[in-house]
Amino acid sequence: MKATTIITAKIRPDIYQLIKQGNKQYEVRDESFQGAEAIRYIRADDSKLLGIYRLGPEDALDRTHDNLLQALAGVSLEMFDGLFPRTETKFCITCNGVKTLYVAHIGKHLESVEDLFREES
Repeated sequence: MKATTIITAKIRPDIYQLIKQGNKQYEVRDESFQGAEAIRYIRADDSKLLGIYRLGPEDALDRTHDNLLQALAGVSLEMFDGLFPRTETKFCITCNGVKTLYVAHIGKHLESVEDLFREES
């Protein structure tokens, strides 16, 4: 028996379009992918299924790699900073941001979860 991990991730439709167009080839998140072999994208606003993709191995990178991560994420710097706020101190108040980001290659589009299992057999 083999266990297969598929994660479900909410995504904005405009960012998902970047994946469909091939302009976004890496998934960057503030939580580990936990060894997932596929990612199931759903709309952030209504949870409608958008698509399922193979997911490559994950790398964990600290915030000294933000320029690389932002480029891999395929989004603008402004959007990246909004999605992954940094730790900052203003007026003697520290706002804790994300310290580690996880990145994985977005692989082949799968028509269904069953396609994933067919590939593995």
